[in-house]
Amino acid sequence: MKEDISRELERIEEDAKYSSKGHFEAASTWRHCNYWLGVPSAIGAGVAGVAAFNDLVLVSGIVAIFVAALTSVSTFLDPSARANEHRVSGTSFLALKNQARILRTIDLKSDDAKVTQQFRELAERRDTLNSESPEIPPMAYRRAKAGIERGEAAHIVDEG
Repeated sequence: MKEDISRELERIEEDAKYSSKGHFEAASTWRHCNYWLGVPSAIGAGVAGVAAFNDLVLVSGIVAIFVAALTSVSTFLDPSARANEHRVSGTSFLALKNQARILRTIDLKSDDAKVTQQFRELAERRDTLNSESPEIPPMAYRRAKAGIERGEAAHIVDEG
């Protein structure tokens, strides 16, 4: 029974590792998107204001339309909220991975009957996180997978 639980815990760890890394990659993408939309909007608003005060009506109008378009896209996409959702999901999956590893490598070695219950709780938590977390975009997943394969998610203690 312990071997079966250990293998399942390893699956939870692996799933959680890829999910956490994928969510962190997605959060990074949305943070960059927020800056790419927000910074030009702020600068454009300033330029439009200066142009309006200098009687450059055409320049002011064009820049104001540009700023309105960027602001509308930013409001529609809400990159800041999406980045935060992915960050929270990534952190939750990382905690799940760590708890599964501790249960597998330390707690499972005892004869405590609570181990099976703890395993079931972790498995349920994985399922809940999978259903409640936003979808990881394919590009973020590919970057996460490549990063994991390069060793970005490995601990030095695990190498020896």
